[in-house]
Amino acid sequence: MEEIYSDILVVGGGAAGCFAAIKAKQNGAHSVLLVDKGYVGKSGCSKFAAGSFKCFIPDEDDFDLWFSKAVEEGYYINDQNWTKIHLNQVFDRVKELDSWGVDFLKDKNGRFERLEGQGSSEKRPIKTIMFHGPQLMDVLRVAAQTFSVDIGNFSISWGIIVKGTLHVIAWNMDVFFLRYALKQGSSTGPLQNGVPPNSP
Repeated sequence: MEEIYSDILVVGGGAAGCFAAIKAKQNGAHSVLLVDKGYVGKSGCSKFAAGSFKCFIPDEDDFDLWFSKAVEEGYYINDQNWTKIHLNQVFDRVKELDSWGVDFLKDKNGRFERLEGQGSSEKRPIKTIMFHGPQLMDVLRVAAQTFSVDIGNFSISWGIIVKGTLHVIAWNMDVFFLRYALKQGSSTGPLQNGVPPNSP
């Protein structure tokens, strides 16, 4: 039986999982294991991303306009603190993706080019940034590997046992032993550089 020790386990190899694993490594985690039910980079909904999303750019957009639009479209039930965090950080994530190789639509001067999309108008220009959708996850898999994230493909979780600070995760017929490295409650609160505060 194979035993793998890791400081942090990330379950789910989509865009969010890849970012979480990369950010954990960037912020000092010695070892990070990213596991997915399929092949990381080909599995799940992120692979079928439409190739566009709303992106607030601080030097070009009106924060209050974007924030009010997001709150209204969420029928006032979305978490407004997290909405502000998202708006403040989404362009930094775009620049990271761009530096890792995601091919965004740009003008002749190399600036990100955005298009009018659903919900946008002349009075309320909420513009959409464009990229080649299927490419996103290919780039994130390579980025995770570049940051020395360990990847476990085709791992179906069927049980989790917690013993003190030791997490025992059963994947198919293999058992992975993981040292619990996150402090209780560290996954809440505003993000700092894309990760929760007090993260190791």
